[in-house]
Amino acid sequence: MDTRLFAPAEPHSTPMLTLLQRAGVVCLVAGTFFSTFRDLRMGQVNFLLSDLFFVLAGPALLLTFRTERILPFASPRVRLAWFTGTLMLTFGLTVSTLVNGDSLRGIIVVGQYLFALLVLPGLLAIAPPWSRRLLGRSYLLGIGVVSAIGVVLYFLFPLQARVYSFGGRMASLLGDPNAFSKVIGISVPLLLAMIVREEIPRIMAGVVGVFCLGGVLVAASFSGLAANLVAFVIFFALLGRMKEILRLSLVLLVLGSAYFYTFGMPDIVERRIVPVLMARDLSAAPNFDSRLSGVTEALRMVRSPLIGVGADDFRLMSNMGKLAHNTVVLLQVEGGVGASLGWLLCIGVMVWASWIAWRSRDRVLGAASMATAAAIFVSALANSHMYSRFWYVSVFLLLSQLGHDPPSRLPDPEDA
Repeated sequence: MDTRLFAPAEPHSTPMLTLLQRAGVVCLVAGTFFSTFRDLRMGQVNFLLSDLFFVLAGPALLLTFRTERILPFASPRVRLAWFTGTLMLTFGLTVSTLVNGDSLRGIIVVGQYLFALLVLPGLLAIAPPWSRRLLGRSYLLGIGVVSAIGVVLYFLFPLQARVYSFGGRMASLLGDPNAFSKVIGISVPLLLAMIVREEIPRIMAGVVGVFCLGGVLVAASFSGLAANLVAFVIFFALLGRMKEILRLSLVLLVLGSAYFYTFGMPDIVERRIVPVLMARDLSAAPNFDSRLSGVTEALRMVRSPLIGVGADDFRLMSNMGKLAHNTVVLLQVEGGVGASLGWLLCIGVMVWASWIAWRSRDRVLGAASMATAAAIFVSALANSHMYSRFWYVSVFLLLSQLGHDPPSRLPDPEDA
């Protein structure tokens, strides 16, 4: 598979169509690269620079795509289930908003989810096959740059780091330390898959991996740490490589111990992470009680299982003035049971498609996409609305390769 940006023109393609396709790919590459640059947004709305590039890529790719798939799922049944989940989610929020909420806020929230769950995967599905490896590299380079900015600011420029940190925790360009750490965890399976499939230069993979590890450290997020661990363990477990987990864990333990012994432990880790680990009690974590109170308040606000209070209305009705940090609970409160089950169905579809690939075609991509879906779900348990595109880019990059790329060369553990 040709991975150059300007690959040879496809047969029966006119020069104009070839130029349009390449322009669309350039915009898509820029979109994936900037997808984790959350601070680069257009005004106060949640429309990022990456979203602009995705929008620009749309017309060019729609005029030139040569695939029957408009979503990154090979099976028609899986595509139907995805459409069903998205419809349930958006229909529940729309009806609840029309009955109880503000129509303008409802349009904004529903539009955000449609962009993330239909437009984004559709664009990545119709991208030409020769661009898929390039898109993966551009995304990983982007999260590597975001992580590098956070790590460099934290350790070398502490005064400037205050602009990009909250309570001493680095948020980098994602605007939130928890989101920073979780997005790294969601990106880990894609990085590991491209390493195993030899689709990324080892030096680039090593640099991105080191900065991402440093990003998780300086973000000091328990939910982010959980997302990273889940993604890491599930990926290697599904490949039957538990020994790799032990080896990498031992290497990280040795390197981490040497670093902390030489340079000392970062202050934020010592203040936030170590006491909880020593106490072996997650409830001792900072903000645990306030987050739990928000979720409890949301559950008490449920008036009807079918109709919610309206999109984005919980924040206005809450005594705490904040969103509940649990996506499933928040969707239940604002959009009813249909909205929450719809989002869960979308996660289930990701797992379903990954399982099909893992069982029958490509263990590496199947394991990576399933680990990413698991990391997204874990992240959602301590997050509000999950409609920003950076939550889903990596899993759609993986799923869009299923059915297009040749199977990985990784041998089946049962055949070993």
